[in-house]
Amino acid sequence: MARTTFMPLTPLKSLITSCSLMFNETCLRQGVDLWKFMYEAVFAAIANTAPPSLIPRTESPIAAPTG
Repeated sequence: MARTTFMPLTPLKSLITSCSLMFNETCLRQGVDLWKFMYEAVFAAIANTAPPSLIPRTESPIAAPTG
């Protein structure tokens, strides 16, 4: 039986992994299709246009300044 060995996580691989998981979780929580979002982000980078955003949009400000 072949033995499987795994490469140890370097700090960069660890950062990429954690960011990828966080990005996936954010898309899931907001109901955004991950692959469509990635396509739009890459397309925007190539076309030099504004990328899509995962920042939640609110209809009205949470706290409006007064006087």
